[in-house]
Amino acid sequence: MKSFLISVFKWGAMILLFAFLFSRAAATGALRGFLGVQKDWRFLFLGFAAVFGAVLITFFRWRLLNNALGIPQTVASALRLGFIGYLFNFLPVGIVGGDVVKGILLARRYPESKAACAASIVMDRVLGLYVMFLFGLGAAWATGFWQSTQPQARFAYHALLWLTAILTAGLLLLFFPSSGKDRRRRFFAAVPGAGSVLLRLYDAAARYRGQKSVLLRAGLETLAVHALLGTGIFFTALGLWGRAPSMADHFVIYPIANTGSMIPLSAGPFEFFLDQLYPLFPCAGGESYPLGAGLLVGVAYRFLTLAIAAIGGICFLVTRDSRLEPLASGTLFDTEGKTP
Repeated sequence: MKSFLISVFKWGAMILLFAFLFSRAAATGALRGFLGVQKDWRFLFLGFAAVFGAVLITFFRWRLLNNALGIPQTVASALRLGFIGYLFNFLPVGIVGGDVVKGILLARRYPESKAACAASIVMDRVLGLYVMFLFGLGAAWATGFWQSTQPQARFAYHALLWLTAILTAGLLLLFFPSSGKDRRRRFFAAVPGAGSVLLRLYDAAARYRGQKSVLLRAGLETLAVHALLGTGIFFTALGLWGRAPSMADHFVIYPIANTGSMIPLSAGPFEFFLDQLYPLFPCAGGESYPLGAGLLVGVAYRFLTLAIAAIGGICFLVTRDSRLEPLASGTLFDTEGKTP
């Protein structure tokens, strides 16, 4: 009952947020302009191709992290499980996430490597998040966004800066070996409310210590992922409006908007932050987007990602894998498992 009420609250908040955003888009004329403008399907296709390429790279990055721990995952397996996991990211609140789904399927395929499967999932997510912060900060410096005097821009930049600093400090603690035997591990496990999460992060980091070349390659692949996602949103905006902030500006816009999407309201915050950020950046000719235009770009971007998720739906239907049954119990991994 509690889970149901939380789901109702989250979906209700998301619907109210979208209703507010669309009403503002209608009031500013952005919605009317969106409906009346001629779409450029060439740019929209380029946007889809960029996002699709980014998603594929995340699948191969996960395969790289698995192979580094001795899990012999094939390209076909990485694509199949990756698409299924991507699909589950779009299912209603309360259903386990895509990372959990693909992790369970892989762990059932290699039951002797359950802990390694869990470690690769954790490292894949942490690496993606950290590189996104670094990518956004680098773009903010390169474009001069960090010097903006607008309050929204200052808040966004400093939030990204502090999140990067905090995560950097955390990763140093996780990856730098402890001088005392298991002392740091016991410290993480004892943290109230977050002990289990920190312990999993610490154990995942321990498995990748000494694999600098793997982490470097995975980090470079992640840079390509975020560059492609920013490019995909840029082309989507061009396809809808015929004008957009520069591609370099989108390398700032995407990380900040995606950081906002970590707020647990399912889908709404990404579009909200995109809507707030677009008016801060000039388009060709010095024009800028009105409030509401960024929302419509975000909605179009969501449709592109849903089209990719549809491929995951096909994989899921074709697979009919009985190994998905553990999802009913919410079980993820037995971290006692050993790496081969």
